[in-house]
Amino acid sequence: MTAGEVGRFLEGKAGPIFQVFFLVAEDCNLACSYCYETDKQKHRMTAATACQCVDSLFQMDGGTIINEQTANGMNLTFFGGEPALNLDAVEAAVDRFQWMAITRQHRWARNYVITLDSNGTLYFSEQMQRLLRRHKGHIICNISVDGSKEQHDACRVFQDGHGSYDAAHRAMLHAIEHQYMLSTKVTISPENLPYLAEGCVSLLHHMEKVFCNCALEPDWQISHARELFAQMKEITERLLSDPKLCRRTCTLFGRWIKSGTPGPDRENYCGGIRTMIAFDVDGAIYPCPRCTPLCSCGGRFQIGTAASGLGKTQAEQSCILEMSQIMFWDKQDEECRLCPLVGSCPWCDANDFVQTGSILKKSKRICWMHRARALGNVYYWMRRHEILGDDPLCISFPESWALELTSPDDWAKLKPYCQEVNNVEENSAQ
Repeated sequence: MTAGEVGRFLEGKAGPIFQVFFLVAEDCNLACSYCYETDKQKHRMTAATACQCVDSLFQMDGGTIINEQTANGMNLTFFGGEPALNLDAVEAAVDRFQWMAITRQHRWARNYVITLDSNGTLYFSEQMQRLLRRHKGHIICNISVDGSKEQHDACRVFQDGHGSYDAAHRAMLHAIEHQYMLSTKVTISPENLPYLAEGCVSLLHHMEKVFCNCALEPDWQISHARELFAQMKEITERLLSDPKLCRRTCTLFGRWIKSGTPGPDRENYCGGIRTMIAFDVDGAIYPCPRCTPLCSCGGRFQIGTAASGLGKTQAEQSCILEMSQIMFWDKQDEECRLCPLVGSCPWCDANDFVQTGSILKKSKRICWMHRARALGNVYYWMRRHEILGDDPLCISFPESWALELTSPDDWAKLKPYCQEVNNVEENSAQ
């Protein structure tokens, strides 16, 4: 596959894709300030365990979680810690997967992608370069680069405290040139938020798409939300002033930001179990990487093992049932149900469990950041409408929120695109 074909595959253009995380190394050579992996150890997955995990995927195929309807293709994602610290396990898993798929004439023999989620600091090792060359056309290396040097080095530092930008940026440029990298993900934290606009714009000079998301863990304040809106305004103006950049994608902006409420049958936002599973270093299976003992869930959500399969104990069966039956409205309390932005509000079940003690109680630390992102989208699409003639984005947005985030002059311009708020009771905005 070409890089473009890999991208379309991961977007589900070839049918449903199931993502399988292999936590090949719990340790990392960086000490990023926003990392949600709180219990890093020196444990690493053995080659034998990696092969056993692959074997279990083929044994699980045809079951309730992995089947032709959920997994026409596979995204084998190698994760850490830092996966480049244990490429022996990566190579063993990939070789085993290819052999199993080809000898069984399985649909996955063609329909698979290998993904490495790496910090890029070990990218130029001989073993990494050999792995990338050998599997070119089926492999991508997602190197995390948080924008500009100032933004990146505010959070992504080595163990001794010095920044990792120079190493990561060099790796990024090589990976893009050789079509090993399609996009990157910028994690927004209080420390790097002031550099967001410069960072996103600098990345979009190199690639077609930049993913951005706010870290879930910080105790976000209205002041941070105000800064996010200001940064989104600056990104908007800089993108729309450049004919090349205005055609590129920053996922801070999107028409999925909307008001209104979804239907009663809307599935849970979380993709755990429905679209992904994760193997930890010992081959235990979890709904996603955040549920593993490396994070703060303490192994509470184990659903199987590579050796025995899924749901072989009563505890595993109960966990699968619990996680798979969560629907959208199960997570919403009265305040959320009245929120005009409830239909596009993100969350993470594992993070909710860590912060509230229950997967059915949604953490609200990110509420103001989501509101700022929504209003920033109204601004972005308003400006695209004015400059390029695109359709504006119209949502319900309370004036009381807007005036916490921006000036009365800005609100006067945005208000015509937020008039659906007239249908929302004012007390829902408090």
